[in-house]
Amino acid sequence: MKKYLFPAIVLLSGAAAGFFFYDYKAKQTNFYPNLITGFDQSVKIGGAFTLTDHTGAAFSSDRLKGAPTLLYFGFTHCPDFCPAALQVFSQVSDNLGATPINRLFISVDPERDTQAALKEYVSLYKPGLIALTGDKQQIDTVAKLWRVYYAANKKDTKDTEYVVDHSTYSYLLNSKGELAALFKSDATAEEITRFIQENKL
Repeated sequence: MKKYLFPAIVLLSGAAAGFFFYDYKAKQTNFYPNLITGFDQSVKIGGAFTLTDHTGAAFSSDRLKGAPTLLYFGFTHCPDFCPAALQVFSQVSDNLGATPINRLFISVDPERDTQAALKEYVSLYKPGLIALTGDKQQIDTVAKLWRVYYAANKKDTKDTEYVVDHSTYSYLLNSKGELAALFKSDATAEEITRFIQENKL
């Protein structure tokens, strides 16, 4: 898979500046240096969606209910943040053992991340990872729901080797499909695992 280098851009757009933090135990501890806290609680993050998974089937977010979920927005040509986050997700799953957890990757590059491309991509990680895509309007809608920033940096309309700047947060959902925590890109598998176990998500 072709790799591209791009600068790490972690931006909060005006719409993304109001992340909602749920009042879990981490708010009273110092165990989670990579947990994002203290945002405007009046701003809702998240919502139901239906996209297409890496097998070509329709996937509804309702399927996530019943177990916690790790969610990441990225693109398959990403050389660093995306693979690092998905490896952390795999390790969290290993750490939890028999405790089920959903691992979800939503592409913000619908032009290149076809069903076939996503199918190849998920094969690089621990089995069970689900990758989703859709048309640009669908991805824009989901990105808005989850307060995700992304922008394709094309030189022109024929550019196929562009990079996509995007938010690099890992979303942790509870078993109801609601946002439970938002972690920075430096969050470790141990940190996320502890949060899940302490808060019985």
